[in-house]
Amino acid sequence: MIMKKTNKILIVSFLVLSYTLLVSSCADEFLDKRKDKSQIVPETLDDVQLLLDNNVQNFGSTPGLPTIAADEFFTDQAVLSSLEIYERNSYTWAKDFYEGTIFNLDWTNPFQQIFYANTVLDILSEIKESSKESSTRGLNLQGAALFHRSYAFYNLAQLFAENYLPSFNDQAPGIPLKLTGNIHEPLTRASLKDTYARIISDLKLADNLLPSEVENLTRPSKVSAKALLARIYLSISDYHNALKYAQQAMPTLSLLDYSEIDTTNTIKNLFPAALPKENPEIAFYSVSTGYYFPVYNSRVMVDSLFYEDYEKGDLRKIIFFRKLANSKNVVFRGSYSSIHTSEYFSGLALDELLLIQAECLARTGKGKQAIQVLNSLRRARFSKGEYEDLQWQSDQETLSLVLQERRKELFARGLRLSDLKRLNREDQFKKTLIRNLDGKELVLEPDDPRYIFPIPSDEIQRHGFVQNNR
Repeated sequence: MIMKKTNKILIVSFLVLSYTLLVSSCADEFLDKRKDKSQIVPETLDDVQLLLDNNVQNFGSTPGLPTIAADEFFTDQAVLSSLEIYERNSYTWAKDFYEGTIFNLDWTNPFQQIFYANTVLDILSEIKESSKESSTRGLNLQGAALFHRSYAFYNLAQLFAENYLPSFNDQAPGIPLKLTGNIHEPLTRASLKDTYARIISDLKLADNLLPSEVENLTRPSKVSAKALLARIYLSISDYHNALKYAQQAMPTLSLLDYSEIDTTNTIKNLFPAALPKENPEIAFYSVSTGYYFPVYNSRVMVDSLFYEDYEKGDLRKIIFFRKLANSKNVVFRGSYSSIHTSEYFSGLALDELLLIQAECLARTGKGKQAIQVLNSLRRARFSKGEYEDLQWQSDQETLSLVLQERRKELFARGLRLSDLKRLNREDQFKKTLIRNLDGKELVLEPDDPRYIFPIPSDEIQRHGFVQNNR
């Protein structure tokens, strides 16, 4: 049954596109090489659902380069030399990112998702529902397409634009907002203000259209739309709305109690299977694009000082990481993807929502409530009898504790680089990143333009986009 469904999904996808953008393929002229609405074959709600369910080719992945560029992992020159240019240059923050190449999977994958979402929206606009049931289903599918498009837009904005702070950098370059399947539609980079206005307005509409519950966590719901809104509002320092949507998203989710996880296996991932709905913390399931970088399990390591910062009794130290035999090196194994591969969980989950809630409370004069939220999360992460509640000292101290906890809890979720970008605006939390690579020191200052990835050069030439300063 699963095989038949998968085959049908692939057939429908093939009818929509005359090609499939594979991981190993060239992205040459990606934004232009697509068929328009007149060539689309799928015509039913079932076809639309199959397109949206295709997590093999279409949806379900987020950019992976931010994890490589952030300060969570380190490696050596031997590993870097074996990687693709864009992986190596993400890690070293190279000014010449492409070195004459034009390919960036973290650009092409989101635009492929945007194309499929727009395709779905085009199809839905032409389907005439014959009953109230089909009409409701059509609205649900419209909401799903808007969610996926907004998710892709947001991920692109996090990589290829500066951190947005409303009323501060409204007119800074954002991203191209591709809204139709029309290949003749001229593309320009929208402003940051317009980029985020589109993302947020589409997500709010999606929230109104999506169902409250879904069969599989790869399908978006009202909960996941609210959770993504909370993430986005936090990223632009709108703490009122981030708190509002985080609290609205949480009621149907529940925390895993890490003390109930069998930690005797020192090798494999210990979390329950994420799909279809086995992990009660997950609101929406996606994984980062699989790059070779994390695959070098024993050669891509975690900072030992960061590892030792986990307190006594904190089970995340055991569940997230393992020490290699006969070595001081520490490697990561604790992704909510439930399997130890290059694809780390990057979706939306309750632990992130609790940390958003706590940060917003601490930033808005409600530090005592923030401490209570933080303790509710930490109690589920410690061995029984080895946890003592944190005590409120001041709102500023509470904020520091929340951000420390955020880094510990959300390790390898693909969020760290975005956090660094937004926190670098604050003197108290800005950080200079330093790597030591075969005796050479690499430095990334808080205001360094290399935090923003350059757009592939062929897209610059084709569409006349303003390139990011590197």
